[in-house]
Amino acid sequence: MKSLYLLAVLVLAFGIFGCSTQQQAPTGPIKTYECPDGSVVKNLSECQKTYICPDGTSVMDLSKCPTYTCPDNTTVTDISKCKKCPESCDDGNLCTRDYCETTSLECKHEVLNGTTCGTGMTCYVGFCTKDKCINLYNSEKMSKDEIEKEVGACYTSKYVSMAVQKNNTDVCDEIMDPYYLSNCYLGVAFIRNNYFICGTMREISYEAKGYYDQVTNKDVCYSNYVTYSVNNNLIFDEDACNRITNSQMKESCLQLKNYIFPPTGIKTLYASKQGNVLAAYFILQNEKGSTSTADGTATISIIEKTGYGIYETQTTSCTKTFTVKKQDYSRTTLGLGSFEHEDIIYNFGSLSLSGCPLDSSKTPYLKLKFVTSDGKIFEEETAFY
Repeated sequence: MKSLYLLAVLVLAFGIFGCSTQQQAPTGPIKTYECPDGSVVKNLSECQKTYICPDGTSVMDLSKCPTYTCPDNTTVTDISKCKKCPESCDDGNLCTRDYCETTSLECKHEVLNGTTCGTGMTCYVGFCTKDKCINLYNSEKMSKDEIEKEVGACYTSKYVSMAVQKNNTDVCDEIMDPYYLSNCYLGVAFIRNNYFICGTMREISYEAKGYYDQVTNKDVCYSNYVTYSVNNNLIFDEDACNRITNSQMKESCLQLKNYIFPPTGIKTLYASKQGNVLAAYFILQNEKGSTSTADGTATISIIEKTGYGIYETQTTSCTKTFTVKKQDYSRTTLGLGSFEHEDIIYNFGSLSLSGCPLDSSKTPYLKLKFVTSDGKIFEEETAFY
């Protein structure tokens, strides 16, 4: 028994402490992988990241994907993304020729003139209209002056006369031309003695010679209504002017009353002394109490007064005369705060008082004598300090 135990120990000892042999590496080829970029690695995770282009090619940089030039000269990587003409370019307007432009691949709508677009209707600048005169503007056989004459005669005979005769604006609504549309409504407005007719027509804005901003046919209608005759008396309707939206036309309209109704007196004479300088202006008014203008001569005098009533005495220090023309008046903002307003004044400018010695014990006055070109005389005076 002991001998068996000893044998087991010896065998175990020999296995632990005895000689051992070194393990041999496996023989044969090492397994490798080829990446999409052609490099060889032992593990697929070592391949660099790749991308699939729209056309199916594999690249490591998306900027390297193949590109294509589209018909509109844009560049894409996916040819299916090239811009294409819409299935239809029809805009539903009978007065345009609709097509797809081959370069931009965008819909185009060519405006048609003179073509038929319905029973008794023709195209004009893209609109289908019953207007019987508008296409005269397209005539190539007449000069510009001849066209204007023919167009005016056409609208007068076919529209304006009929509207006035029937006292009805319905026929006017067929007119495309904004000027003659306003004339047609204006004719009815005069018949009804009611300028509110001007405001009921459809509004068309357009560029008119002599105006910076666009005017409307309503502006033209109102501006032509502001003066009319009642029992041989000329009437100026300022409210019609105030309905005009174009600022230039409105100002011109308001200034008409200065020419229609001549002045009957001096509305305001203003004078203010600052140091040795006198600032002064005057405003004329007509029989309606509205501001007016007139040609004439304006003589101003610096006078000084002492005493009161029958004991008042006055002396004249200096006098100066100005030749006044209507174009010399100017529209100016006057007053401050809630008193601010616009008016038309004749401004004397800054008048030097160096040649007009003033007595500090007396009250100085500016006296104005205005004589119109037809001999009317207006006088006014005001104190200044």
